[in-house]
Amino acid sequence: MHDDEYQLPRDRYDDYEPRRYRDDDDYDDRRRGRYDDDDEDYPSRHFRRQGVPWYANLIAAIMLGIAALALLGNGTIFCVGFHAEFIRNARPDPVGVAILALLAVAIVSSAVAIFAGYCIIVGRRYWLAIVGSVAVMLCTHVFILGLAAGVVALVLLLQRDVKEAFR
Repeated sequence: MHDDEYQLPRDRYDDYEPRRYRDDDDYDDRRRGRYDDDDEDYPSRHFRRQGVPWYANLIAAIMLGIAALALLGNGTIFCVGFHAEFIRNARPDPVGVAILALLAVAIVSSAVAIFAGYCIIVGRRYWLAIVGSVAVMLCTHVFILGLAAGVVALVLLLQRDVKEAFR
């Protein structure tokens, strides 16, 4: 007996043709999601996010740089001030302790701004990106740099295409 005797006639399949996967380059296209024969039925089937726009990545890199420099500067000043207030003096000055507390807040806001800049670059945690753009305004001693970067970051993060780029 031949294999042809057990096959049903072609008209019973109603134009069904089994897919070939490994015959030619279609296999690679299907595996990578670039094959779009069903896109008209399922338009979002092969939708892939493009990521955060370049200008948001640029302001995130600027935020990272400003926050890292602020962390380095504030940490250095905090260490010197802590040594002067608590190790050299028997009784710390209340004004010096208040300044050290403000420096501690600036150090924490620098760390938040660094993490927020990273979150902007990878496109995650939109709420933290907003908080980080405010934190970069608070972490610098020279408020002009941090203020400018924070305001520009807020304006960019509130744009629709940047907001949609976050997961």
